[in-house]
Amino acid sequence: MAGATGYDVEVSTEELKSVATAKGLTAAQYRISEGTLAPLPRGTKLLWRVDAVRADGSYQTSPTFTTPLD
Repeated sequence: MAGATGYDVEVSTEELKSVATAKGLTAAQYRISEGTLAPLPRGTKLLWRVDAVRADGSYQTSPTFTTPLD
């Protein structure tokens, strides 16, 4: 997201069980560890969204994306 100085990421299952949360990221990427994903069954749909933090402290929230686990 243009103009972002940081990113917050939230990842959950369709049942809204939290899988991972990261705040204050400085890069526009985030990797969830294999150990965190290992207990989830194949085909679990992960919901994730990103809040881009602007220099003035305001946020721009992405749509919620869905990614199935392979």
